[in-house]
Amino acid sequence: MNNRPPSMHDGAQGEPASNGCESTQLRNQFLETVFLIAAGLRKREELFAANPRRYPYCNELRLGIQRFAALHAQHAEDNQALRNLLDGLSESSFIRTWCTRDLSTWIEQWTPAAREELGNLECLELGPFAEVGGSFFNITEDCLEFLWINGNGSTDDLHENRVYSTLRDAGQAAYVFGRKFLILHPTLSWEERTAAAHANLAALEIDQLDQGETARVDGAWVQELIDTAYERVPLGLKVCPVCGWTMSLHGLRPMCLDARCTAHVDAEEYKTLPDVPPNSYRLRRGVMRFIAKPGILELQIARKVQAFGLPFELWPHLDTCDILITLPGGHTIAVDAKDHHDIDRLVRSIESDDMRDAMAASEAIYVVPADTPPPRRRAANRRLAHKPGYSIKTLRELTQHLKTEMGDA
Repeated sequence: MNNRPPSMHDGAQGEPASNGCESTQLRNQFLETVFLIAAGLRKREELFAANPRRYPYCNELRLGIQRFAALHAQHAEDNQALRNLLDGLSESSFIRTWCTRDLSTWIEQWTPAAREELGNLECLELGPFAEVGGSFFNITEDCLEFLWINGNGSTDDLHENRVYSTLRDAGQAAYVFGRKFLILHPTLSWEERTAAAHANLAALEIDQLDQGETARVDGAWVQELIDTAYERVPLGLKVCPVCGWTMSLHGLRPMCLDARCTAHVDAEEYKTLPDVPPNSYRLRRGVMRFIAKPGILELQIARKVQAFGLPFELWPHLDTCDILITLPGGHTIAVDAKDHHDIDRLVRSIESDDMRDAMAASEAIYVVPADTPPPRRRAANRRLAHKPGYSIKTLRELTQHLKTEMGDA
């Protein structure tokens, strides 16, 4: 269960997509570019406030300017538009020339086709991101609003929120299909991505947990989800043996996005891992970290429940809980998977949670990783004694609990 705020391609081969796919790519590229610029402005202001005597170098702002220059060069309508850009590519000039203007004016010299593709972006209604006075500038409320809506912290947050918005806006069936698709496919080969982008889902591995949502999903929406969630894999990476994402070698240390993935992989074992096939795609880091990686445990639970032959729903009511299980006799269990070991934080969140009431469930169970120390689980459940019907268990304990309840039914 998740509560979220509202909400360059360099391959040798062409994209396996239509104009709609290209439109999604341009929107994603533009949003990420604007996010980098906004985040860079905020960081630059913070650095200057901390030490006014030191020039506030900011990599995010530089990268954002570079990406905007690339997009501007690609979509500018004429040479005069390019000359206007080249006059203001330094950080200071860019802030004065571009960041003090309404966001809609950033693309007013682009081609009609590009402007039409970006025309429905809400961010284009925002005003300037900076106010300049003399040799100083201040970021505006519009800049802060854009950052807050799109993640506030990093591009990982931006990508996570963009994907969650894409999932939620499409309705329950698409939400379930999309969440499962991302969890089951941390990487996609060129052929898999081509098949999925053209809604040829039969060419992919069969989803054993499908409950009819695949047949109801819109092919154009699948294409949009893939464009939003995935990126081209850099060359030379390995397949992570734990989560299925990508792993790289930093010095003598294998690295994935989760330290738990690399805890038992040394440099020698890394050499034996399979290479990621050329021209493959992977989930963007924020999507893998906050959506797909925690979802591995969610689907493990679903498979256990399915093996018992029990009715279940995945992410009912757009993720009010992760799984709703119905036992014989009508006893229902709302399950939420927590892929972390911070039991204290989990207990505090449960104390203010209403998942059981929201799902009208008989009980609510929070499933934690198997290696969570038993003494900490027992202590946590004692702290929850004042909240009947709420408990913390491992997957093994949940399995035993289901067996017991089925025997009593």
